[in-house]
Amino acid sequence: MSRTIDVCTVRHLPVPTESVFDACMAALAQRRTDGEAGCPDNYLIMDRPYCLAFEWHAADAPRADLVTVALIDAEPGCKIKVTQQLDIDRAAEAERVRKDWARMLAIMSRTLRARARA
Repeated sequence: MSRTIDVCTVRHLPVPTESVFDACMAALAQRRTDGEAGCPDNYLIMDRPYCLAFEWHAADAPRADLVTVALIDAEPGCKIKVTQQLDIDRAAEAERVRKDWARMLAIMSRTLRARARA
């Protein structure tokens, strides 16, 4: 068994957990449809609306990483925590991975806020 490090990103979103879970699933499905690198290879947990876990195979990684998305009710809205387990030999990538997830969550936040106002 290889050693790993957890790379976490947390963000508050002012929308219900169900909306965030559905947006996560839609975004992952779109990546797969578009044929993008980093698509989920295997869903391990789908517990709507609180938890999603899957294997994420980045194009430059020798093995898939475990990614867990946890959603917690936090009025108003929810908190989302994305954790990606990297092999210890990829530790130098941790900050880039954290920033990538933070960027994706910022985009999701803007999109969900716009939908809520529409």
